[in-house]
Amino acid sequence: SLLHVGRRTNKESKGMPGAQQTIIVDTPMAFFFEVISDFESYSDFLSEVRSTRILSEDGDNIRVHYQVHVIKKVEYSLDFKKEGSHRLSWALGEGKLMKANNGSWELEELSETQTKATYTVDVAARVFVPKAVVNMLVGSTLPATLKQFKDEAERRYNG
Repeated sequence: SLLHVGRRTNKESKGMPGAQQTIIVDTPMAFFFEVISDFESYSDFLSEVRSTRILSEDGDNIRVHYQVHVIKKVEYSLDFKKEGSHRLSWALGEGKLMKANNGSWELEELSETQTKATYTVDVAARVFVPKAVVNMLVGSTLPATLKQFKDEAERRYNG
């Protein structure tokens, strides 16, 4: 399987699990990096994203506002940091329902046309979220999201 889900726990996240998942993408590493950092087109290929808007950009630091629909409509902004074309990390900028949303993409070139991409995320809500909902989000939403990134990158690459 190209999707591997590993669950991590983080004391600060009040029981919300962190998740880490790795996918293999059939594109060059720099090409996949362009897709994951093409924030303004996320709503074109990520089913839960309704809209994105770049609020500010300062070199490799970018603040992006999101409107997503996961069970209900949620709005928040994330502060991204690009590190070369191998790492994209983020932290929560603003969000009424979230206490934390931190994560990263770590890319590793397997060959000229194949990239190993590891996605890590830790989310903490300001409100109680039932364990069944958390498990659903980590267990099904995350793999679906990574598959959408993979499919979009390969579609663009193969033109």
